[in-house]
Amino acid sequence: RNNRKTKAFLFENSFDRTCEREAENQWRIKIRVRPKETVSEIDKNGYFRRQPNHFTTPFGDGENDLKAEGNKRYCLVWAKLCHWSNRAAIVRELEGLEDQISVNMVEHAPHEKNLGWECVYNENNIDPVLGDQFLSEAYYRADDDYQGRTTVPALIDTTTGKVVNNDYNWLTTYFEVNFRPWHKKGAPELYPVELREEIDKMNLWLFD
Repeated sequence: RNNRKTKAFLFENSFDRTCEREAENQWRIKIRVRPKETVSEIDKNGYFRRQPNHFTTPFGDGENDLKAEGNKRYCLVWAKLCHWSNRAAIVRELEGLEDQISVNMVEHAPHEKNLGWECVYNENNIDPVLGDQFLSEAYYRADDDYQGRTTVPALIDTTTGKVVNNDYNWLTTYFEVNFRPWHKKGAPELYPVELREEIDKMNLWLFD
């Protein structure tokens, strides 16, 4: 009887270790090394050419447009080190969207290789809603063939775990216009109709 218990114990532990190894292998498949700007975004003349935004489907009323929705359908991922994402985080708070768009802040952590933005402020570095450690997981979940850097701000659909928009040039505009039904009472008008053409030109100039 004791021998049977010992064999069962050894089998269970062996099975657990096998499962852990398989899980680790699957995890490694999902994590990819961050591309280097000095390799992929420098032209032949030595000029930096910022990669284009990849997930640019707009919010709107069109058939293929993203649909604005409250109740934390979307999560804004941002980082203190990125001014573009700071802008998105600030607009979210100014318009009172904290209870409608959830948020997570990421940072780079020391690894043997650069693995990109990581959920370092969460327990065990794991996003409590998405279960991801790295922002790149939401990128590759949306497009497994994505070859660029994973950038912030990124808006993630929490129902699918996929990045749906990382177009930081226009993301604040969507917060101001398409998410207007969820603005708090007395929210500031950050995108007045009479100034929109001038604001859009300034944003394009800043981006370029």
